[in-house]
Formats: sequence, structure tokens, C-alpha cells
Amino acid sequence: MTSPTRDAELWRKVLDYRLLDVHTAMPGKVVSFDAVAQTVDVQPQIKHVIAGETSEAVDSYPVLRNVPVIYQRTAKVAMAFPLEAGDIVTLIFNEWAIDAFREKGEETHPVDLDRHDLASAVALPGGPYPAASPVAETIDALIVGYDGGALVKIKSDGSIEIGSSSGAKQYVALGTDTKAEISALRDAVDAIVTAYNAHIHITTATVSAGPPGVIAPTTSSATPPPVVGDVASTKVKAEE
Repeated sequence: MTSPTRDAELWRKVLDYRLLDVHTAMPGKVVSFDAVAQTVDVQPQIKHVIAGETSEAVDSYPVLRNVPVIYQRTAKVAMAFPLEAGDIVTLIFNEWAIDAFREKGEETHPVDLDRHDLASAVALPGGPYPAASPVAETIDALIVGYDGGALVKIKSDGSIEIGSSSGAKQYVALGTDTKAEISALRDAVDAIVTAYNAHIHITTATVSAGPPGVIAPTTSSATPPPVVGDVASTKVKAEE
């Protein structure tokens, strides 16, 4: 007859060994990407523990094939971007098989009763990257772009910058700000035109009309530049 302590230890080991085949989430590395099907082949990045009678060993999981990529999307809008071999994703293993749901898009019977199985994985782009990336700057900004390449940075103060991760940047003019600046420029030009139309020249020459030494404006003078029109809207494209 076994002791209660020995029985408890035996059941603990049974449960531990069973949980070795229960998968929840882990990082994975993209092997290939199917942009049309929006699926990836993924190599899990945490090794599998294999329980033996007297010891435990570790081995790599097989490459998971045709794993659905979970982009941020709704029925009407989506945000998608390409994935490449070597990109990191976060693998999430659904509680039940999702094949039937993927096919019908509605409430279904799980069919396969295996739980948290490798076959029920989905991939979320991103994960615990080992090195810093542009998102490290997102404490005070929303950043979209390429690591080491072009970036668009939307800051909390409302400003927008276009540049690169190397530091070079240009500011993008917002519509209302651009209109205000052009309107101010229009007012300045109008003032210059008004002053130009009203100017007179002081000279020692004698003319037949008007007081000596003064050349009065005539109606035959050149037509002044037109007044700058109002600006309804403005679009500005910043380029490197």
C-alpha cells in the first residue's frame, strides 16, 4: 500500500506530464508567408520538453504550417503589412480547433476535441524581439515605417514628422496651419502691392502737368500683380 504522500507526488507528475502537451502562447519565427491566404509557416522558438521515465529531454517543435495571421481588422477596415522569413510572431493556441469556424465564420462545433493543440495556432505579428526597434520611441508618438528606413511619426502634440530612423526628418504641414501661413503671406503681398500702386518718385525734372519736381502716378502705369486669392485647402507632400 502506497502512502498518501507518494500518491500525491505520483498525481502531481501525471498532471505535469499532461500539461507538457497543453500549449497556450509562445514566440515563433516566420519560415514563409502567403500574402494571398494571409498565413505563415512558423517555427516555434521554445523547445518542447519530452518526459521520460527517469529524465526529461528537449526537442524542437515541428514547423507549423498554414497558421492564420491575425491582423488588426474589422468587417470594414483592416491594417495589414507583409511578413518575411525571420520575422517574429506570437503564437496563440486556441482552446479548441478553429478549422470549422474559419470555414464558416459562425458558431460551430469544435469537431476536433484536442485542446490547446499545435494545430489550433494563430500568429500575431510582433513579439519579444531581442533587439530594439523603432517602436521603442512610441512613448510619446505613433510610429509607422521600416526599421532603418522611412518612418512617419505622429506625436502627441499634433505634429507629424517624416524622416528616417537615422535622424533626418521633415515636418509635414497640416491643412489649417498651411492655410494660416499662406493667408498671412497673401496679406503681406497685398500690402506691398498697395504701397507700390501709391508710390511717387521725387525728381528735379520739370513736367508739363503737376507741380515741379513731382511725377504723379498715371493711368498708363503697368498693371500691378494680382492679389493672392483665398486658400480653401492645402495638401503638402514632404520628400527627402
